[in-house]
Amino acid sequence: MLNKSFLFLVFAHVSFIVTAQQTALDKAFHVPANFQQSPSQMDSLIALGPQAGKAEYKRLYLISRLYRESDTDKAMEFTKSSIEQIEKGDDLYSLQTIYTAYGHTLQVQGNYPAATRYFTKALAILEKQKDTLSMAYKYILLAYTGTTGTSNEYETKMAYLGKSFELFKRITDYEGIGGATHGMALDNYYKVEVHPSVTNREMLLKEALEYAILAEKNFGLANWKDRVAATLVTQGQIHALAGRLSIGRSLIQKGYLLHKKEKSNLGMQRCAWSMAKILFAQQKYDSAIFFMQQSAILLEKANTNSDLAYNYDFQTLIFKAMKNYPEALRTNELARGYYQKTFTVNRMSEVNDIKNSYENQLKDSQIKELESEKLLQENIAKQQAIISISVIVILSVIIGLGGFAFYQRRKSVHQMKENIKLGNLLQKNLEDKLQDTQLAALKAQMNPHFVGNAIIAVQNLILQEKKEDALHYLNDFSKLTRHALENSKKETISLKEEVEFLEHYFHLEQLRYPNKFDFEITIDQSIDDPGYERIPPMMVQPFVENAIKHGLHFKHDKGFVKVVFQLIDANLRCTIEDNGVGRGAAALLGQQQRTSHSTAITDARLELLQQKAVHQNKYKIQIEDLFIEEKAAGTRVVITIPTGERSLVIGQGKI
Repeated sequence: MLNKSFLFLVFAHVSFIVTAQQTALDKAFHVPANFQQSPSQMDSLIALGPQAGKAEYKRLYLISRLYRESDTDKAMEFTKSSIEQIEKGDDLYSLQTIYTAYGHTLQVQGNYPAATRYFTKALAILEKQKDTLSMAYKYILLAYTGTTGTSNEYETKMAYLGKSFELFKRITDYEGIGGATHGMALDNYYKVEVHPSVTNREMLLKEALEYAILAEKNFGLANWKDRVAATLVTQGQIHALAGRLSIGRSLIQKGYLLHKKEKSNLGMQRCAWSMAKILFAQQKYDSAIFFMQQSAILLEKANTNSDLAYNYDFQTLIFKAMKNYPEALRTNELARGYYQKTFTVNRMSEVNDIKNSYENQLKDSQIKELESEKLLQENIAKQQAIISISVIVILSVIIGLGGFAFYQRRKSVHQMKENIKLGNLLQKNLEDKLQDTQLAALKAQMNPHFVGNAIIAVQNLILQEKKEDALHYLNDFSKLTRHALENSKKETISLKEEVEFLEHYFHLEQLRYPNKFDFEITIDQSIDDPGYERIPPMMVQPFVENAIKHGLHFKHDKGFVKVVFQLIDANLRCTIEDNGVGRGAAALLGQQQRTSHSTAITDARLELLQQKAVHQNKYKIQIEDLFIEEKAAGTRVVITIPTGERSLVIGQGKI
């Protein structure tokens, strides 16, 4: 269907994605807590004031779109007030533009009947315009208003979009070409998604990808970066539906970063939602929930009730798959609430539209029938009375019956749930207080243990008459002790702080055991920001101490200790490895097994931390003896610290 050069572009585009290095994709997706729509462009457009000709409709459309990204209620207010002003004049181009913008806002809110009415008003104006550009936009509007619910919806929509594409191509309108081809890509994609067993599935997905890449190219030529981002996300969805999940994830990440740069709330939430669908298909439920929560936050910023209802419905589906029924019940109730809000908004919008239509009809009738004004006024009064009374009676009956039934049903259910929640809350508070007290006690035990070992080391240096070494040791020890005491007051510290603490400790032990060992601390490239990752304080030091004291102390040649931090599947993994004599040899030499008092305290801390955690991943400590040709060659300790709980904290967490 498309020429060879375009197919080459498809191949080159996919090849680039496949060969690109996969990074920690999930880290890119989190919404800063202080994220706000940038007001600069909005303010400048408003301050610019009304313009002449097409410049005015462009200004109105951009303001409406910016409002729609940040708050659909504000978008509604702006477009309604603009309609009232423009209807007083004769600027039909701006009027059809603001009708279209109002329709798009209603569409985002889920009020599809009202959106269709305003799109139809815009089409009526466009039919009076004889230029090609108006006709091209007319076909795009027809594709989305004249096909929904029809038996051949996809085919009709594709036909309208195809006509629009040809007209835009004739006048070389890159923005219009991008809009038409992106619509064609989405039409093919949804046809396969809604009907997975469609016979020509592969051909439809192939064409959808070609259209999406062409749309990306033309939006790029029009310098519309936000729409470029949207086409990248569509490409990612198509690849994912075709089973190419890694390519799909990469494209969605790329689109997300561009949407984020352009400060597009709705674009960012579409990325998060798309990623959640991929992860749900892979049964990665914790990560899928994280992305849906990010999507919900963005939708709440834009105040889009219908999409929030769909969001919480999907969260309910994920929680059911996780067998987390309390959360499934909570999200289900939220979904029902947003559906109710959408229903209320739609009904009120219909009433207002009827009222506005009626008032406009009255104005036209007054102009045409001035001679029979008295009779007309009497008829108007009667009609107004009838309509007002009918509307009031119907609304009163509906609201009264619905409210009574809803009240009776909710009253009993609410009381039962409140009793259950109160009992669970009291029990949870008691358990949390007990766990916090136990954790504090364990951390209090850790510090004396650490300080005691250090003082013994100083005494040994003094007894050996190594006074200068003792003074250096005491100086470094005072700094390390200060860090240890400060960290003991915190529930978690940054990975960067933990690494600095370990480096100080290693240097002290090298003073204590000169020329006995070397060490290396490595932060893997999977961790973007060591200052961001969190870890319980004094978690790694006890195992480093064991490696030196029990593993390297009795080694004849120079030893080595390696500490590596990695981020693997929402877990922070720390590996402590030494090439010492091994646990068995240490026991034969009169030393206790490698499980020291500090290690026992650490085990107890991890058990309590696991009880407090809200995520399903487990804290783990694994100890492994290393051998070379059946000869003991050291010990490896792997500490697994889950980070999944941070995904619930917007601005601080990522999966």
